Amino acid sequence: MHEDIPDNEAPRLTLADFAIKLETLGINDPAWQHDVTCTLIPDEQRRLVMTLDAVPALQRLEIGARLESHTSPELIMKGTIGEGGMGLIRLADQVALEREVAVKTLRGESTDAFATAALLREALITGILEHPNIIPIYTLGRSDQDAPLIVMKRIDGRAWSELIEHPEQVDASEHRDVLEWHIHVLMQVCNAVHFAHSRGIIHRDLKPDNVMIGEFGEVYVLDWGIAVSIREEHAARFPLAREVNTPAGTPSYMAPEMASGNGAQIGVATDVYLLGAMLHEVLTGKPPHAGDTLMQVLFAAYRAHPPSFDAFVPDELAGICTRALALEPGERFATVEAMRRALADFLRHRESTELSREASERLALLERLVEADDGSEALSLEVHQVYVVSRFGFEQALRVWPANLAAQRERETLIERMCDFELGRENHRAAALLYSELSAPPQTLTARLNALANTLAGRNDELQNFRRDQHDNDINVGSQKRGLLVAIIGVFMLAPILLPRLPGLEFLAVPLDLNTYVLLAIPYGLMLGIGVFLGRKTFFRTTASRRTLGAVCLTYLAMALHRIKSWVTQSPPLEALGHELLIYALAIGLTALVIDRRLFGSSLIFLAGFFFCLAFPAWTFDAFGVIGALGMLAMAGAWRAPRRDAIQEGLDASHRPK
Repeated sequence: MHEDIPDNEAPRLTLADFAIKLETLGINDPAWQHDVTCTLIPDEQRRLVMTLDAVPALQRLEIGARLESHTSPELIMKGTIGEGGMGLIRLADQVALEREVAVKTLRGESTDAFATAALLREALITGILEHPNIIPIYTLGRSDQDAPLIVMKRIDGRAWSELIEHPEQVDASEHRDVLEWHIHVLMQVCNAVHFAHSRGIIHRDLKPDNVMIGEFGEVYVLDWGIAVSIREEHAARFPLAREVNTPAGTPSYMAPEMASGNGAQIGVATDVYLLGAMLHEVLTGKPPHAGDTLMQVLFAAYRAHPPSFDAFVPDELAGICTRALALEPGERFATVEAMRRALADFLRHRESTELSREASERLALLERLVEADDGSEALSLEVHQVYVVSRFGFEQALRVWPANLAAQRERETLIERMCDFELGRENHRAAALLYSELSAPPQTLTARLNALANTLAGRNDELQNFRRDQHDNDINVGSQKRGLLVAIIGVFMLAPILLPRLPGLEFLAVPLDLNTYVLLAIPYGLMLGIGVFLGRKTFFRTTASRRTLGAVCLTYLAMALHRIKSWVTQSPPLEALGHELLIYALAIGLTALVIDRRLFGSSLIFLAGFFFCLAFPAWTFDAFGVIGALGMLAMAGAWRAPRRDAIQEGLDASHRPK
């Protein structure tokens, strides 16, 4: 049969097979069909009935209804303050010590040997467990009807289950919140249970109903009635865990080995499971197992599916509960103390967890902003602000608790999302910095970062080519030296008119004839040649500069040819001189039209000079010098130190590498 196969070696049974197994153990009578939150009384109690003779004779306790002068009862019984499955608890006055005590005895209908043995066992087990979180036994005696009586400390308080159900009634003023208060209660329960384990006792019925919270916050673990021992030396007085062969405890909290009655597995890990079940109720408001019938609840306990929790439950605390509720005993905490330390660690880590939670909320906001990215600067600013706040939160959480895995994981997610945003904005530098902080960057992010780098590299090449073309066609390059050259030419054109009029320089005056007119073209050419040679690195650097220099040289060539033509045709010198101004006007005007429109002003000056000479031929010689100087200086002024074109600045900004 199934019951002969150890549960840790056999496959998990189906509900039907599980029901058959329990039926073979006699668990099929109506007495088993009761509230699943109540305790199932174990069948191994019957073995204890056989050992009642080994229990020393109990002292009779004198009990009275009131204190009278001719009698001196030890206890004066008062009203009932609590009831259990087979017993009840009454308030009493202990006369000798003048204090109130609690007296646990059997119900009137539960006075058989079985019930008596159960109560005796609870008294004997509780008696060996002297711990601040376990109600002390003052004495064990019997009534006039030979019913056993347990006299113990009277506790004013409430069941922990009431406070779990009504959290608003919890006084958590000395704690961060109600959850922290509950964790501290559970840690004190752990202290009591760990102490019991050190004495070889397994409680088996840990649940919030069996934990009392005193008036001043004291915590007491109650009802050790179905406890068993894991020590062989207790065999004469207590049932041993290895003797368990039926389900016992409260079904909605039971460990799997309890539901199957597998005594071989009952031990420290069993109570660890029950502590996890109580933590489960704190976190979810209900015990871990549920069902429409007792059999379904027992089967749920036997299968022990991993619990699930709402999102507000801290991951670390959910992990503690899940480990304590593991199906296999070996997968749970090794000791109750280990579980208590895990709870203490959670309380220390909680500040980190809270910081991480707040940062996670910012992360969620950042993800929504990134999804709604419209390319605006306002949204970019908001995304960066949210990122900084969220990143700071995760960093602070990890400073408090470096092993906060959730904070580590979500910080990684935050950096990924921000890197993704920067890639979308084509901000390669920022994306690369964020990418370098990732411990395990996704391949998709790596591919996108490389693709953006290649794209921007291509754009940068295009931009460099564009800038080279712009520079090559920039008329401003070398304009200052060109301006200096034409200014010198302008001064040279004015010199033949101005210098002879200065005192002492009259000898420089030369008669204007065709020979002189032609020969004067030679110094102009020499001056132009020297200027071009000296400024060759500038004048030949760009296409625009070369074109402009070419226009100047062609203008000189046209002037020289005009003078030679005038000498050949014996044209009047003054007439030839006036026509030369027209050549300058046309040549410079064509240069302005094709190369640099700023030269139109100089062209107009020469054109005006031509018409002046036509109108006043006698003034042609003087007008030629003045007009030539003014025209050349106007050209030099047009080629002053250049300003950057505003349009070019905008173009550079839009293509600037990121």
